[in-house]
Amino acid sequence: MLTTKYDMIIGAIYHPPKPKYRTSDILDHIEACVEKLATSSPDSTIILAVRWRTKWPVRTGSCQTGLTPIVKEPTRGNNCLDRIFVSEPCYIDVKVVNSAIKSDHKAIIAYSGVTKVNYSKVHTVRSFRQRSPDRYAHFMLQL
Repeated sequence: MLTTKYDMIIGAIYHPPKPKYRTSDILDHIEACVEKLATSSPDSTIILAVRWRTKWPVRTGSCQTGLTPIVKEPTRGNNCLDRIFVSEPCYIDVKVVNSAIKSDHKAIIAYSGVTKVNYSKVHTVRSFRQRSPDRYAHFMLQL
């Protein structure tokens, strides 16, 4: 089996709805960190997962960091609060799916390899005839 090795730098950021800092300050810090990582490890792929609880300045953020956003669908209602940014194309597909837990946020699945097929699962409740315990007991006695 042939395997290719390469370095990946993965980061995660949570930006709260009412931060105690200026949004421009964190964008400047992200830009400085990405620039430092790209300079110190130029062959590495940088992946940054972000939950930005206020309006993300996509154009400003992408231009400042040089990273490309790969999530194109809303992740909560009509808003795209969760994002993934990459320094180079490294995922074949990105899907936004309903979360496996009770949440109004959707989950993001980014992957490479074989294309995944969506299977819609529907929860259906059906009622069946009720059988009393006496009927089961009577049946068991006949055996």
